Amino acid sequence: MSRREYVSRFPCAEPGCPEKSYTVAGTQRERADDYKAQRLRPWRCYRHTRPDEVLAADNLERTATMTAGRSQYAPNWRRPDEMEYLSGQYWLGDSETSVGSGILHGPGFKAIAGDFPIGTKLIVTARIELPSEEGES
Repeated sequence: MSRREYVSRFPCAEPGCPEKSYTVAGTQRERADDYKAQRLRPWRCYRHTRPDEVLAADNLERTATMTAGRSQYAPNWRRPDEMEYLSGQYWLGDSETSVGSGILHGPGFKAIAGDFPIGTKLIVTARIELPSEEGES
């Protein structure tokens, strides 16, 4: 006999957005936890999670800078002041404690943090070029 699944559907918290998230819980308790989490922190779709990062007609270019370095973490959540380093090198974002990735890639490039000295900056720029109005018929 198969177990019942409890499907929940949550709309994007951004007004007017048609996107929806579907989750499946194995028990009613898990489903209730999903709804509680939704009330505390409403779900946002990919487009509205970080809207300033979405390229659009009014946001044609984005530049991100990552720095090769070692990342710290707190091995014991009760003592966050006792930080340790993760092994290896990572591409780190704005915060030194943010864990990035050891490998970043995109169209036309792959960058492995361990191949570069600590402090190396990886600067990635994405730019949209709209067609000129002259070329349109």
